[in-house]
Amino acid sequence: MIKKKIINILIGASIVLLLSNVLIDVLTGNDEKIKSDEITISQIDSIFFSVIEKFELNDNWIEKKNIKKGNNDSLKYVFYIKIPKDIPVATILKEMNYGFYDKPVKIISEEKINFGKTVIKISSNNNLKLQAFFNVEKDIQREFSKLSFILTDADDLNELEFIRLMRIPFPFALLLIPEEKTYNLLAQTYEFRKEVFLLLNDDVDEKKYSLDPDYEKLRLKNSVLSVISDFPKIINYVIDTESDLYKSTSYNFVKDEFIKRGVKISELVKFVNLDRESKNEIKSLLEFYVSSGKSLDAKTFLISAENFIVMERELSILFNRGTKYLYPSSVN
Repeated sequence: MIKKKIINILIGASIVLLLSNVLIDVLTGNDEKIKSDEITISQIDSIFFSVIEKFELNDNWIEKKNIKKGNNDSLKYVFYIKIPKDIPVATILKEMNYGFYDKPVKIISEEKINFGKTVIKISSNNNLKLQAFFNVEKDIQREFSKLSFILTDADDLNELEFIRLMRIPFPFALLLIPEEKTYNLLAQTYEFRKEVFLLLNDDVDEKKYSLDPDYEKLRLKNSVLSVISDFPKIINYVIDTESDLYKSTSYNFVKDEFIKRGVKISELVKFVNLDRESKNEIKSLLEFYVSSGKSLDAKTFLISAENFIVMERELSILFNRGTKYLYPSSVN
């Protein structure tokens, strides 16, 4: 009888302990859920300024002002930030959304037309945690590098890849040889306001465009006229300095025939080749030229169309930092 009572007591104690653990788990879980629905002001400030740093603003353009205690005790200060006219506030807002994408916050913007300002407000758990006023100033600007890009192998892309390339919002030129395939790409390329440079090398198979250095001058001249006639909008040409054409005695004649008809010819070796084995290598090389090229003349890069697509996000980040992308025709 006593043994049975002891067993019942132990069973009862086990049930009480089990219920206690369940209750603790429930309470702890609810507490964690409440905490996960809100982040602190210091966390929001940290993320906010990690985004702002991407735009390389001068420290003197950022001001923090304390505010009087009001109805909203969570907001102790506001920020006033001057931005140059080349930074759309919409771009800053887009980067803010990237920075806070997995955080429990709400980001809204309000344009104050009467004051020429845009206000960005960040709240968490319905509490306003950060408020910043952005004012566009016409008289300030960042130091910047100027880059242009000439893309190779774009004719190897499939249709979807080509459209994706065209939709990248920065100026660039395609480097293509004179052939029917190139002609078929022109309308779409111009529709997206991109440029085309013609490459003169030994790979032109179509006889009407061929510049075989063994041809007589009359035939070479007819080829020059065919290229200019079929590609009248293209005035920027590039000669492959490793080609037989360039190394031949016929090249000066061909060059003169193009130049006297308004064509500009650049040598392929003058452009910096960005293509590397990995994305990180390309990124490092590009960042080196950006950081070392501020206030200098524009530099033109060669890069494959495939790698250019892969680098789109990195190009956007550099653009946000003030890097200017130019049409290759404007600097070559």
